Amino acid sequence: MELTIYSQGGQKIGTVALPEGALGEILRKDLLGQAVIMYEANRRRGTASAKRVGEVAGSGKKPHRQKHTGWARAGKKRAPHYRKGGTAHGPKPRDFSYRLNRQMLHVALQSALLGKVRDGEVRVVESMEVSGAKSKGIRGIIQGLGIEGSCLIGMSRTEPSIQAAARNFPDLTVRTVDGLNAYEVLRAKNLLLTRKGFSDLMVRFQKG
Repeated sequence: MELTIYSQGGQKIGTVALPEGALGEILRKDLLGQAVIMYEANRRRGTASAKRVGEVAGSGKKPHRQKHTGWARAGKKRAPHYRKGGTAHGPKPRDFSYRLNRQMLHVALQSALLGKVRDGEVRVVESMEVSGAKSKGIRGIIQGLGIEGSCLIGMSRTEPSIQAAARNFPDLTVRTVDGLNAYEVLRAKNLLLTRKGFSDLMVRFQKG
């Protein structure tokens, strides 16, 4: 399988081969689903909180006598079934985060990239240079490559000018390839890799 290499202006200038088996042979939808659930859980703030019976303000007085009233027996006015009472089994702040093992996340990322390649949503550009960190420059590159919709840009190393130029676009995300994960790859409609970034990513997968 080969990917076309483009210049910044969108001209085809060559091809690059995808190493055999670098992205696996099958699309592991099961691991992709588990990875997405994990990353979404790790993004949760877990700050929901409700006051329970012992935390609401109010009297601890018994609302009526125990017997001969025709009402169910009750011990306090702050009980959940009374107005302004506490919440029964209400939420409390908690940590939802957890982590799958390294190998599962590695295979999930492989499958996410394999799906992008099969769907024709991966572009490889020879290099990316933006003078003066201007938004106009990054917009010109994206339009020249015919990319529509959200895009994840993967680079071999941090480029402050590219990051600064892309920060005004909510649908553009810039990452180094050693920090890519399956969730970010799936979330973006397109994946744009520099040629060096593509090479580094393939080395990462060949190492396992």
